[in-house]
Amino acid sequence: MKKNVWLFVFVGLWICGTGLQAASNVSTKDESVREVGVAWNMASDRKIENDGGLYQPEGLDKYMKRYFDQFSSKLDQLIERTDRLEKKIDALNSSTKSKSGTLISSQDKKNS
Repeated sequence: MKKNVWLFVFVGLWICGTGLQAASNVSTKDESVREVGVAWNMASDRKIENDGGLYQPEGLDKYMKRYFDQFSSKLDQLIERTDRLEKKIDALNSSTKSKSGTLISSQDKKNS
């Protein structure tokens, strides 16, 4: 019975400690974006759209789609760049293999 009480106390203290730690990591700085004469609490790269005369931040789905499209295009550029580098490395390896092959064969002939 005493083990259960101590376990309960330990878990309770642990939960309180993590809750206090999480509360201390929250920023107290107001990060608002001022557009169209209104301070919006949103990401600075999020766009404001006019929806039937009502200005509001673009929908989260549109914002995330735009964000992931930019991310995927950067990823495609990196993949393309690594492919070019791999081709250059393969070309260098093939040229060094052909050169080293002739050097080894010429050295073998000299030793014989």
